[in-house]
Amino acid sequence: MPINYKSHSAFFNGLAIKPDVVCACVGYLGEQEKAQNEFEETEKLIDTNYTGPVSILEIVAKYMEEKGAGAIIGISSVAGDRGRQSNYIYGSSKAAFSAYLSGLRQRLAKCNVSVLTVKPGFCKYKK
Repeated sequence: MPINYKSHSAFFNGLAIKPDVVCACVGYLGEQEKAQNEFEETEKLIDTNYTGPVSILEIVAKYMEEKGAGAIIGISSVAGDRGRQSNYIYGSSKAAFSAYLSGLRQRLAKCNVSVLTVKPGFCKYKK
């Protein structure tokens, strides 16, 4: 299902109380082999891990910049630190998100808005 980016502004602007701290915690590992063979899977990985969060965070950043205060936390991944054969499409989308947060941090530093990048490592889970 494609992300409805146009809804992001209406969602945030419709909040009765705007948050002082926003945490972008999204992720889709996907299937590397499927992504290599079906661009739709690649697109889903990129949209979920990068494009979607950037879309909403730009709206949040503008609000906090104008307010002159706030904090943004972005959950990225150590998978973005270097390419791995097993998940390089996921990793590259997280690398892009980390780079985005780095630039956003520099932009907002002068406005008293903090931007923190969190990079969890491997997480074991049970299905």
